[in-house]
Amino acid sequence: TAFLVPYIAKESPGMGRGIFASASIKKGDLIYDYSRTAQFWEGRQFREFLRILPNDLACDVMMWSYVQDLGYGSKKDRREKG
Repeated sequence: TAFLVPYIAKESPGMGRGIFASASIKKGDLIYDYSRTAQFWEGRQFREFLRILPNDLACDVMMWSYVQDLGYGSKKDRREKG
């Protein structure tokens, strides 16, 4: 997991599934490390990742997945920047 603090996953009334801290967090504490997450540059890479997972785990991944623009530009831009 990329969480650096104790947490629980549970339903939030009227909001759906969520992640909640299970201990106090001090101001300034790092709570999540994005470098410990799966990141895909292209949809085909994500689809291949899902294909090799057991079906029940692939369904969980789909439920918890999200898209985030990391600001790296297009594939061509990434090649040019090295």
